Amino acid sequence: MDSCAVMRGSKSGVETRLRKGPAPHLLDIDGDTCHHILNASKHFCKPFEYKIEGLHNDLFNDFKWSTDLKGVLQEICFLTGITFTMPERFVSHRWLSNYDVSMSTLRLMDVFTIFYHAFLGREDKELYLPTIMAIYHKKDLSREVKAKLKDIQSALGQKNMTEEGRKRKQRIYEKIFFTRLDTLLTLNLYTAVLPLLKNYVITFETKTPMIHKLNDKQVAFFKKFLSCFLKPESLQGCKLAEIELNNKAKQLREKDIFHGGVTSKLMDSSNKSSVVFKFKAKAKAAYLACGLYLQKKLPMNSKLLKAASAIDPLARGHSSTLNQLKKLSSLVTNVFDESELGNYDLEVREYQLDSELPTPLDSEGKAIALDRWWAQVFAVGRYPTLAKMVKALMSCFHGPQVEGAFSVMGDVLNPKACRMDIATYLVYPDCEICPKSKKDHLCQPFWQERHSDGSCAVQTVPKSEDILQKVQGGEGCRSSYVVCKTNRTCCETGHPNEQGCLKKNHQSCTEAG
Repeated sequence: MDSCAVMRGSKSGVETRLRKGPAPHLLDIDGDTCHHILNASKHFCKPFEYKIEGLHNDLFNDFKWSTDLKGVLQEICFLTGITFTMPERFVSHRWLSNYDVSMSTLRLMDVFTIFYHAFLGREDKELYLPTIMAIYHKKDLSREVKAKLKDIQSALGQKNMTEEGRKRKQRIYEKIFFTRLDTLLTLNLYTAVLPLLKNYVITFETKTPMIHKLNDKQVAFFKKFLSCFLKPESLQGCKLAEIELNNKAKQLREKDIFHGGVTSKLMDSSNKSSVVFKFKAKAKAAYLACGLYLQKKLPMNSKLLKAASAIDPLARGHSSTLNQLKKLSSLVTNVFDESELGNYDLEVREYQLDSELPTPLDSEGKAIALDRWWAQVFAVGRYPTLAKMVKALMSCFHGPQVEGAFSVMGDVLNPKACRMDIATYLVYPDCEICPKSKKDHLCQPFWQERHSDGSCAVQTVPKSEDILQKVQGGEGCRSSYVVCKTNRTCCETGHPNEQGCLKKNHQSCTEAG
């Protein structure tokens, strides 16, 4: 679960209500680790005073509502040989979007420079003309293209603007021209460091069970991140959760901290600038703030996650794996009763030496997905007690799947009802009602399963509340005659429109919703 008060509050949070109600055996591993990484990226960006995030928002808003400015930007891209894309939006509650938007902004930086040069004052235009000429030289533009760009800039300079638009453009060109070095240093640092965090999130955002990799991956990730600003000897032979990150004796010098190749090159070319000195101090503070947050939030000392690593088939045949599997029976207490403990202990030992189990590697030498490999073991039926434990562990979420399920619940619940009902939520995975993510009709799964003969003739598309009532009452969905909103065809007959459909009272896609 997320670590917010709504989910983990001690009085009325979802976790507290579940423990008091139907699930007193909930495992307290930690909050969503992917959510921790997103919050950590915010801590990394904080020392830079969110100037880059403001630039992203201003660029997005400047072209969002102006069709003519968008057309001009597109024309400049065409003339300079740069692929046109609209400025991307920075999502404040998903801080790792900062990486993708920064990559887009850097790619279009030359275009933005040419575009916003038109809004500078007369003296500033002359002052920053060498910057424009350097771009022309780098792109090897012809005399005709330069003349065309000059005409575009002249037209932009005469454009009427609202007061809000004028202030927004002023904020943008100040960062592109007046503080250009600081802007480029920060953008390139983001694109060099934030991928470390994003790669971890991508790993655990999959639906494939990865709980057996969670402990090892987060330790490896945290050690890799610390190596960017700590001395190598400080990371050897010590517990990462206990290392003193504030100890200056363990930290690298500012010039030795990892900044990325492009950032380092920019700093070397302006090594005597006060902007570079301030940037180095901010970069060090960013690493320290992010490292301290990760050290506090990541459950690197979780006994359960360490023991869960033992269900990895690649770990079979070692005494440490045997000991960790045995620990699971005392850590996960709701899987089986005391009478089955003896069988579990025996099965764990037999499992370590079973030579008849399938290989954990595919034909290319890559590890088979955990759930697929264990499905083959379950089919053998040789380890029924161990199978219960493995199934329970593989059902643990390690990414934002729960959060995503709650987000889609808006398609199921009545918008006037603001409280989550457990009975309603339990119907959700059975119904497979998620039109936003799957783009299927609400009734489609039941139509395929219960009405393959096409014998039903319900003439209206049922509401989601009616579907829930029928499913909870055991009736199932009785509507076989619905219209697919995605393919715009009759879901029963397959005809693309009502003229070709022989069914009575055929509903068009518009009428169906």
